[in-house]
Amino acid sequence: MKLKTKEINYVAISAAIIVVCSWICLPGAVPYTLQTFGVFFVAGLFGAKKSVLSVLIYILLGVVGLPVFAGGRGGLGTIMSESGGYIMAFLPAAYLCGKVCEKNPKSNTKQFFGMLLGLGVCYALGTLWAYAVYLKGVGAAGLLIMLSRFVLPFVLPDIAKIILAQVLAKKLRKTI
Repeated sequence: MKLKTKEINYVAISAAIIVVCSWICLPGAVPYTLQTFGVFFVAGLFGAKKSVLSVLIYILLGVVGLPVFAGGRGGLGTIMSESGGYIMAFLPAAYLCGKVCEKNPKSNTKQFFGMLLGLGVCYALGTLWAYAVYLKGVGAAGLLIMLSRFVLPFVLPDIAKIILAQVLAKKLRKTI
């Protein structure tokens, strides 16, 4: 994969946007952050390839210990925690959202549902990961308990973030 200097700059800036969005955080068992906004915004703005690279850089920065994840956390321990699956799920989510936005640059409806599909991937993979980590550390837990802790409180805020990401990406896409 060969990138031009301008594309490398876009990827670096996009990774930085995701980092900043992860620092905007309301604390909780699973914190409310703007990480998903950052991922969807970048995917809507730049498409699949650049958004996946941006998310990969973001994750690698965190894995090596830089405090780029929610609440200023970093390190492999964060990825291996209950919430690590949601971070890892940003990769396929960025790809799916980016592909849909690339193929449908003028369709707000298709882009919205593409981002909603990406969010569903985040929820599914993240919840499965959290369930596996929870079972390993604590014991059996019901799926409803996991959904009520890791998904349901975030649905409406995440839909609002998708709408905002879609609107801003569409406006900036014209400029870029």
